[in-house]
Amino acid sequence: MSQHQKIMLVDDDADDLLFFFEALREIDPALVCAFANHGAEAIDLLEKVPPLPSLIFLDLNMPRMSGIEFLEKIRPTHKTIPVVMYTTSNNPEDEKRALAAGANHFLIKPTNFENIKAQLKNALEMDFSGSATKIPQ
Repeated sequence: MSQHQKIMLVDDDADDLLFFFEALREIDPALVCAFANHGAEAIDLLEKVPPLPSLIFLDLNMPRMSGIEFLEKIRPTHKTIPVVMYTTSNNPEDEKRALAAGANHFLIKPTNFENIKAQLKNALEMDFSGSATKIPQ
């Protein structure tokens, strides 16, 4: 069972949303998960749909508002919500930019379901009170 009760996934890829949701359901069926297709939609959810999530998984590259832009907008008012950058990018510069913008961790999306489930379980069990680091692959 996760320490989190409500999480949010911000991602524009329908397949990634489906795999993420299915993995979460297998990890902890009691978890509530809000979904947004881009950063602007996620900001609306943060403002209008209480309670706030205890953890956000955030894609880097999305239409309308990227993951970096989302972080820059929410960090002044939502400093305590941990954010895991959840992306296909393995570019070290993207990781540096994400962490500098306020992501707590950087996770490269796994390519198969069992790895997705294992890495999400690991992320859900992490202690986010420390400094920003890359989640082990």
